[in-house]
Amino acid sequence: MTPLEILQLQADILIEKGANQIIRSFQKLDINLSGWEGFNTWDEICVQVQGDDSLDWNLYEDSMDRFAHSFFEKLSYPEKMTIWYNTIEGELCAEDPDCEPGYNAIECQDLLKRRLMHKAMEWCNSRIRLYLESR
Repeated sequence: MTPLEILQLQADILIEKGANQIIRSFQKLDINLSGWEGFNTWDEICVQVQGDDSLDWNLYEDSMDRFAHSFFEKLSYPEKMTIWYNTIEGELCAEDPDCEPGYNAIECQDLLKRRLMHKAMEWCNSRIRLYLESR
């Protein structure tokens, strides 16, 4: 395994850990704007990502940003750099001998948010399935 592959693997582990923590946080929240009983906030996000966008989507997106920011801020500097080297900006810096490395928190949080969106697109349970089938 090359050093770059090790960095990529470690970053993927950190991003997955962050996404799972954020999902658990959303699952503990009962805030949903669909009005469906039994939905938690993560169910609502999944429904919206899978095709039922609402006018209130920006509220959920802002919450994702805040959770991603909170997770990222708790990481150590080496963990932040590991994730950053897996952003486009970080990869370009790794290839440029004159680049002064330093993570970009927004880029790193966007990686985490993209993972959340991917998970929301694939997430399914009986509540989500019932809601999507009833539309």
